[in-house]
Order: sequence, then C-alpha cells, then structure tokens
Amino acid sequence: MAPSVAIVGGGLAGLTCALSLGRAGFEVTVHESTEALGGKAGVRRTGDQVRPGSDFPYPCEHGPHFVAAWYVSTLRLLRELGMADRLVDYSGISYLLPTSPRAASPRKIEVGASLRLLPKLVTGLARSDGGPLSRRTSLRVAALAFDLLADRARIEATEDMSLADYAKGRRYGSEDLLAAADDQVLRASAIPARRVSLRTMAGLMTLWFQYPAPFLRVLDSDLHTALIDPLARAVEAVARIRLRSPVRGLAFAGDGRVDGVEHDDGSVSRADLVVSAVPCEVLSSWLSREPAAGELRGLTDLETAPMCAVQLVFDGKLRGVPPGVFYLWESEPAINAIDLSQVWSSLAGERRTFLSVVISDHSAIAGLGDAELVELTLERLSRCIPDVSRVRLHSAATKTNTGEPLFINTTGSWRDRPSPSRGYAKGSLYVTGDFAQTPVDLACMEGAVASGMIAAEAIASRYARFPGLTAALPRSPSRGRLLAYRAMRAGLTAIIAAAGRLSSAGR
Repeated sequence: MAPSVAIVGGGLAGLTCALSLGRAGFEVTVHESTEALGGKAGVRRTGDQVRPGSDFPYPCEHGPHFVAAWYVSTLRLLRELGMADRLVDYSGISYLLPTSPRAASPRKIEVGASLRLLPKLVTGLARSDGGPLSRRTSLRVAALAFDLLADRARIEATEDMSLADYAKGRRYGSEDLLAAADDQVLRASAIPARRVSLRTMAGLMTLWFQYPAPFLRVLDSDLHTALIDPLARAVEAVARIRLRSPVRGLAFAGDGRVDGVEHDDGSVSRADLVVSAVPCEVLSSWLSREPAAGELRGLTDLETAPMCAVQLVFDGKLRGVPPGVFYLWESEPAINAIDLSQVWSSLAGERRTFLSVVISDHSAIAGLGDAELVELTLERLSRCIPDVSRVRLHSAATKTNTGEPLFINTTGSWRDRPSPSRGYAKGSLYVTGDFAQTPVDLACMEGAVASGMIAAEAIASRYARFPGLTAALPRSPSRGRLLAYRAMRAGLTAIIAAAGRLSSAGR
C-alpha cells in the first residue's frame, strides 16, 4: 500500500511537493485552511480606495511577482505546466530620478544585465553622468560586490556577520557605500544592510552573476492564472485537496513521532508522514508545546517582516514609464514598481495605466492608514513621473501584508532554519517553505518551489520511489569565473586606493 502523506498548506511549496509525491504514487492530501490556494503568493479581491464600497477592478496580489533567470526550479515547474511561454523577458532595470513637475517625461537611467553590470553601475549611476551616486561610491559598490563574489566560499562559514559589518571592515567602506547598500538590500529583502546575513548576500550576488540574462521575467497575467490554477489542476489529478480545512497543530504519537494533523474541530487526519508547508511563525507556534520537536526550536528565533503592496490604476497612459521593473532613486521609503498594463495580456489595448508598487521598508510607513498610504505613494511617484499628478486616478488598492509577513535573512539565521531534505520527529515530519535551507536562501517563489521539490525527493528516495519533479539547483561558478571575479576585485581595489591618494594629495 502506498504511504500516506498529509501536506499542511496550499501555497507554492505545499502544492509543488504534493504534485511530485502524487506522481510518485504516494497517497497525498493537501490541507488548506482558507477557501483558496496560493498562500502568500495568492490573489485576493480587495476594496477600491477611490470608490468606497466597490472592489478593486483587477486581481490584487501580495506585490508584483518577478522570475529571475536563477529561478531554475520555478522555470522547470512552469515548463512542466506548459506555462513557460507566459513569461516576458526584460534585460535590466530602470532607475527614475527626481525631475521637475513641468517635465514631460521621467529622467531615467537604464542598467542592463550582464557580467558587465557593475561597471555599468559605475558609469551609469555616477554623478558626472547625471546619476545620483558619486563615482567613488559607485566604485566602492562594485568592489564590495566583487568581494562577495570572490569570497563566497569563505563567507558561507561566516554565520553572524552582516553585510554592513563586512563593508565597514574593508578599506573602502564609507557611509555613502552603506547608504547605497541599505537602499538596494531593503528593496530586495525588506531588511537593512546592517542586519542582513552576509552569507545570504554573497549567495544572491553569485546567483545574479551566474545567471545574468534575462535579468528579470514577468508573467503576462496574475500569478493565479499563470501558475497557481494550472498547478492546482495538476495536483488534483494525483492528490486530494481539502480547502477550508484549518489545522491547529500536529498530532504526536506517544513515541514522539508526528502521525497526523489536528483540525480546529478536534478531529485528526492520520498519515504516515506529514509535510509542513506553512509559514515559519505558524509552525513555530505549533511546536512550542511539544518537547519532541526540540530539534526545530531554532524556528522561534526566525524573523519576519511585511512588504507593502500598492496597486494604482490611472485613467490614461503615463508618459515615459519604463516597460519593465523600475526603482525610484533616493525615495524614502524605498519604492519599486512595474507598469502591468505593459505586461499583462488581458490589459493590452487599454488606455489605463496599472502600476503595481512595492514598499519594502515597512517601518517607514508604520501607522499609516490605507488612504494615507495611497497619498504617500502618489506623492513619491509624482516626483519622478510628472504625469502621476496630471492623470486622474481611477482606482487604488493597498495590501500592507502585516498578517502575511515574509521571512527575512538576519545574521545567524541559517543555522536556525530547517532542512527540507531531513525528516524531523523521528523521520515523520518534513518542513518546506521559502524559509527552509535551500541554495536560493531568500524568501521568494524560487525558495518555496525548490524546498517543495527537495522535500519530495527526500521522501521518494526514502521509499525507493522516483519523485514526480526534481529540483533544478543552481550551478556553482566555474574556476574561470572565480579567477575573473578576483581579478576585478583587485583592479577595483587598486583604483580606489589610487583615487584616495590623489584626493589626499589635492588637499
């Protein structure tokens, strides 16, 4: 008889694991507490801030979903579902700079993605070329990046150092450099450079340079249409999905094994194995009362933070908005955005502009109501996109996501994170999610999907079965690449030192 597996959580990690195990012949049941699948990546209807009492007219997501070239497991899943052709490729990002309210279009700097990304950063964003960074700070940013690339192997053994501490310890460290690092890290991971794990940043820098193009891909529709719904249909063919099946904890046998899940009504669904695909804070609360789960006690030290999403629809086209992802430079709070009306096929031909905005530093907007949040976002956007203050706002929606925070990679967190390939509680419990230990090492779609595949592989291997899906793990840099990174670091360090001597001599 096929082993039974109860998977708790119907997000990307749980569904991916269910698909793989179901195809491998396991008896799989997915328990999802809500009436919809997708978890934090899902789409929800929400109210329109411009028209009280009405729904926002488009799907409202946790924030825009990007697929980098190093999302190798997610790309494998999209191909498996026949949805890979729904991706739109972009070769880089744009920085929008503050401009005059009377200007016709934004002032922007395009930064293309390639192995020449950092030299382009130096020349493209240096103040002498019209950008916001001094040339010396740009050189220091590039040198710091090549430090991380060249020393990744050594850095991975450094558990308790932050990116800021590392930068301060280098000869080229400066307040300008730390401010630039803070801005970029906050945009990506909702955590400042003084707290983000150095290990995480070295790994991410390696992934971006190992897979430089396309820089980003964006699905041509909302995530439910392009990924979650097709994935759910595939899972339903090989497993059972129970919606509105809230779980209040794990059921432990007398020997310390997990033998099922306990529901809110007190009933228990028994299973040979249980896979947790719930957020780290939920799993931690379930295990806090169980002595048998002591090997997962590090979960209580993991931290989360929300990333706010603001959706804005304008009754007309905003001139000069880039076709892909763009950042507002020197914006407080940090803002990233994309014009979905240039991406989603369902919006083709519409005269409206649909901006999907992310405010990653939640501390900067604490205490703001929905109307105040929309007003703040419009004001910051109008500094760089003059048409924002000229074209009528049709609809607006906010998702502060305070109830759906993301795991953040603080210093020392790696050792507290569970491994998706390991069976806990005497081999009866597996843990998935973007907070689990994977080569991705970041809270994102790829981390969730990869962890689900890795857990399924471990379970299938244990029972001598072939998993239905296998994780596509990123390649490691070749020796030639590492030598090139070290050469670039040495050259940049020499240039910075020479510039410092010339500056001293000039004084």
